[in-house]
Amino acid sequence: MSVRVTADRLAVEHSKGLKGRQRKSYDRWLADLKLRGCAAMQYRLHGEVVEHLCVSHLYEALRVVVAFESPRSAVIVLLGPHDDTDPGLDVYTRLYALAGIPVPTGKRTKPPCCAADGKPPALGEELGGLVDRMREQARALTGRLR
Repeated sequence: MSVRVTADRLAVEHSKGLKGRQRKSYDRWLADLKLRGCAAMQYRLHGEVVEHLCVSHLYEALRVVVAFESPRSAVIVLLGPHDDTDPGLDVYTRLYALAGIPVPTGKRTKPPCCAADGKPPALGEELGGLVDRMREQARALTGRLR
């Protein structure tokens, strides 16, 4: 299987700064994603709407969040560190802020990314709208940073 992978602007910007072990870890993961699709991801997020997004842990605190448009098409939504001590840096806090939804509280589960039939979570209209909103907000955010 060959999976076409695209990345949103924020993920691309972050990936440009990766060096050393983080870069190697990202490159290995990306090659695996292109080869195996959702099987390259570690788990799905927990909560309304975001339950269709998958996460992989790369080197140390580096995380990558992916949405699947189909079993053969993936979008890297966010790439960044998971840092509970700094919500401005934390990839999950950024994800929920960009999505315009509250950070979930309570116990979170980490179900597998792929369903029992080996397919990724369906993008669906609701998640497609979420990814579109995130892209718009990312464009606005990067425009303000320049």
